Amino acid sequence: MPARPAPARTAVLTTQAHAAPADAPGVVVAYEADVIDSVTHLGWSVVVTGYVRVAADADEVDRYAHLLRPWVAHRMTSTLRIRPDLVIGFRLAADSARPVPADRG
Repeated sequence: MPARPAPARTAVLTTQAHAAPADAPGVVVAYEADVIDSVTHLGWSVVVTGYVRVAADADEVDRYAHLLRPWVAHRMTSTLRIRPDLVIGFRLAADSARPVPADRG
């Protein structure tokens, strides 16, 4: 599910309809995005937790359909907005005192 920050502290992502949570008041979700290099084991991870709502406005759905590109070869049919109440993350950074071996990066 691709995600991008949106105005007003909102995370927006697209998904397939069967994977979307119910659009009911009080539904809380967590969404994680990360990139970890398989060779160096360096990268980052972030988790956004908050209330979700399914975007129903056709203009909003069309706008994000053009902005977001899924990394899987499936058509995304739902657009979700998460209002984050908690954002946590970390970075896996190289230790400058320990150089990365030549065969690993």
